[in-house]
Amino acid sequence: MKHRTFWLLLVALTALAGCNAPDLTDLSDDVIGTWRTSESRYADRFITLQKTRISFGTGGSDFTLHPVSSVEGRKEPEEGRVLYTVYYPIEGEEQQFSFYHYPANQTIQLKNQEFEWTRDQSD
Repeated sequence: MKHRTFWLLLVALTALAGCNAPDLTDLSDDVIGTWRTSESRYADRFITLQKTRISFGTGGSDFTLHPVSSVEGRKEPEEGRVLYTVYYPIEGEEQQFSFYHYPANQTIQLKNQEFEWTRDQSD
């Protein structure tokens, strides 16, 4: 009986320890690709997410490209979304890009914006 209690307790503690672990440390394949919005202020802008790089379209055919240092992701099941933060360096300083991914409608929303971005159909 003591052994059974020990094993049940061990299983319970292991499960609880896993609850505090970060949800994601990599971008999901669902967010890899080029994203655009119909918001008129960003008509010629884009965001391209890759496992190791992030790029931002800055107008016309111009863009900036940055290596990804790390990724944090946290599932928010009650909201039906995942919050991602992508870290990347610019001139030696760590920058971050945070966005919500809505798997149900396959869109992303930048954390500081109210409109959605959709994946480019050519991806």
